[in-house]
Amino acid sequence: MTEAKAPVPGFSMVIPPAVSDPELERRLGRGLGRVEARLEACTARVADPRMAEIVGHLLAAEGERLRPLLALLGGEFGSGQAEGAVDAGAVAELVHAGSLHHDDVMDGAPVRHGVPSVNALWGNRLAVLAGDWLLGQAARIAVGLGPEAVRLHARTAERLVLGRCRKVTGPRPGADPFEHHVEAAGKTAALCSMALSVGALQSGAPRYVVCDLSEFGERLGTAFQMSDDLSDVTSPSSLLDRAQPRARWADGDGPDWAGVERALEPLPASLAVARTRRAVDGCLARARDVLERLPDIPAREALGSICDSVTTRAA
Repeated sequence: MTEAKAPVPGFSMVIPPAVSDPELERRLGRGLGRVEARLEACTARVADPRMAEIVGHLLAAEGERLRPLLALLGGEFGSGQAEGAVDAGAVAELVHAGSLHHDDVMDGAPVRHGVPSVNALWGNRLAVLAGDWLLGQAARIAVGLGPEAVRLHARTAERLVLGRCRKVTGPRPGADPFEHHVEAAGKTAALCSMALSVGALQSGAPRYVVCDLSEFGERLGTAFQMSDDLSDVTSPSSLLDRAQPRARWADGDGPDWAGVERALEPLPASLAVARTRRAVDGCLARARDVLERLPDIPAREALGSICDSVTTRAA
């Protein structure tokens, strides 16, 4: 999908799929528009105006919408995009957004998606409460999708907490730090897997297809998270996005771009970065292997193009 054909005003995908089938592109556009409507309805449902402002802040800033897109593509492997696939996309995005509120509090992050984080604007306590509210809304919608969706939602919530715990505690003595980091990346993998699985279930896809899509989501999500982490440590601008507001540049002279770039020069060639890139490539190769087992429909091609986009991001 191209930016010019965005389904809603201001919508943009970080990794847009290449869709060669015009009808699929139109369905995805309509589906993403309906997901946006679901998210806006959740915000409008908040009785307290301050909480409505807070929960709407990050939802409006989030332009990626990868997880809803995956839910819609999962729905293509059954009877088409059932309304339940739209709800599955909303559930995945609400869980994602709610977890980001909590992540930013724990990290003391001042910026999220190019705008001030919720905790920076309203403080940690309200940020945590807003995250809890979003997670509650996700659970409310998931209940309407049936027991299997509720089970997958609960399993995803568990993995989000455990993944975050691993990031906080760090690797055990003697453990491989790299493998520990890969396990900690399970948050994105869990959400991508859930989105695809629930979207497919809601459209009546065969069980083997649901299982394959779940595995594909695991591989894709892990690769996506690791490519994101690569960007954080190899891009001077990403590093400054995190460091500048926290430091406040107390000396008043502004960022030393040249100094940051000199400090980061060895990173792209470092063993850790090279190993991460190999791991990304390995995850994506396994994801493509899973795709070969799926029915040959335009949605499969779109999923493959998302793998290609992640490869480009990690290069």
